[in-house]
Amino acid sequence: MSIKIVKIDTSFLRRKIALVSKFAPVEPKKILQHQMQLLLKELTEKSINPSMAKAKIGVSKTIGMAFRPWRGGAGVIVNKRYRQIRGGDRSGKKIPTKLGVLKEFLKKQQSHIGILAAGWLGGGNPLKVKVKSQISKQKVYGSYEEIDNQKEYTITVTNQVCFARKAFNGYYPRIVQKCIDMRSRMLDAMFKQWVRSGSTKYKLPGSLK
Repeated sequence: MSIKIVKIDTSFLRRKIALVSKFAPVEPKKILQHQMQLLLKELTEKSINPSMAKAKIGVSKTIGMAFRPWRGGAGVIVNKRYRQIRGGDRSGKKIPTKLGVLKEFLKKQQSHIGILAAGWLGGGNPLKVKVKSQISKQKVYGSYEEIDNQKEYTITVTNQVCFARKAFNGYYPRIVQKCIDMRSRMLDAMFKQWVRSGSTKYKLPGSLK
């Protein structure tokens, strides 16, 4: 059965934000915006390999540059899942294709490194999340929404990258959950420090003041 909805537990984080907001001398909305900014920064950083060289190697291995030569080195054998490579036999489990075509395809795929991470920036990056250049140069396929009414104030960021759902069906929920857990621990440590020192200070970045 295919997964249509992926749920990430944010209840603990929401409780920590509510607790901090109750005592901090900062508007609760600003605290939520700041914590979302930090969460998205951590999430984007963990969405790609921090080394561009290693990220490119990872892409080439996935595509199949290491597969055996074909017809005396005229081309290579590529895994069937990459049918979009032109000039291949689409009926078999492996696709023979010219080496030049594969390199062209590889270069195009490597230019997309960071696009999944960029999907979390929500359109025009309204929270001014600081990200690496390989993320900031990508077109953002995502949305950002704030709901502010008498009952609640919420922020919703949606990643609309075409293969985001596929990522979530595999490894991605663990990455997201780790980022949420990290934010929760940081807020918990902040509150405990307030209790010990008797001082409730919350520093907002200039971009959110």
